[in-house]
Amino acid sequence: MQEEIIDWAKQTLNTQGYQILAEPSMVRSMPWSEVMCFVTSQGNVYLKSMAPAFSNEPRLLHYLNQCHFKHVPILLAQHEASNCFLMKDAGANLREKLKQRYDVLLVAKALQNYAQLQVNCIHHVNKLFACGVSDYRLSKLPEYFQTFFTDHLDIIIGDGLSLAEVDVLKNQQAVFSSLCHELEKLGMPETLEQGDFHDNNLLIKDNEITIHDFGDACISHPFFSIVSYLHSAGRHHVLTLAEQETLKAHYLQPWASYAESSVLMRAYDLAYCLRPFVWALNFVGIFACEGMQNFPEYKGYLTEALRTLLKNLAQS
Repeated sequence: MQEEIIDWAKQTLNTQGYQILAEPSMVRSMPWSEVMCFVTSQGNVYLKSMAPAFSNEPRLLHYLNQCHFKHVPILLAQHEASNCFLMKDAGANLREKLKQRYDVLLVAKALQNYAQLQVNCIHHVNKLFACGVSDYRLSKLPEYFQTFFTDHLDIIIGDGLSLAEVDVLKNQQAVFSSLCHELEKLGMPETLEQGDFHDNNLLIKDNEITIHDFGDACISHPFFSIVSYLHSAGRHHVLTLAEQETLKAHYLQPWASYAESSVLMRAYDLAYCLRPFVWALNFVGIFACEGMQNFPEYKGYLTEALRTLLKNLAQS
């Protein structure tokens, strides 16, 4: 992390009355963001620096804080020119706690809290766009689908998808557009979608959950989030079908006033089908980040998502 950013953080903390007790330590360093921890007289404080493609996060969090929305990180300061911000400690990653013992009720509560945040943001969409979040509304997705495989062909092929598979996907344009239109017609309001929602992007402290890492945030169909969460949970934990259904039901509860149960379930099924494309739209952004060549473990992720999309469209 650049020295001038660290100096800004130190000066800001001192100005706000935080005594720094030790030199900051690097917690996470990835091509798209870096996080450092400052041990202070008022607890840990975290400095996060974002790559330009993900620089909307501090502006978004600042706005959510202004609205007094719960369960999001508390910002102490932001430096827009450097795409960085300081935030209060919100605890440890929930995933590690769940790997010791999976607490379905705790996760269910977290999902309800997140759904309520989405509901609260429905009437703030224009303000959220002003914060720089991406526009992935259903009416826009067919247009993005039409150009995606041409605009990012080198990345797609380099990641492992074949030209033949690309051609098959491009030929699914009509099916993709039809599914987007059907989901839009169900009438669920589009709102804030975290963009990469899973239990490693949830923090826990004193049994309180905080949703963090909004660098991929967009305005889109809300149910893409629960599809993302359950997909990730299935990869990292052993959940029974009953447990998965319990989590889904708790997430859907705040949406019950918007549609009857059968409509909510159809919306979930359609979001499940379309979600891999929305994920791919976000993921291609990291290839523009400096240093991605040093992280070969991410190779194949895009291919897996696009093959899942191809399977979903073929079965719809």
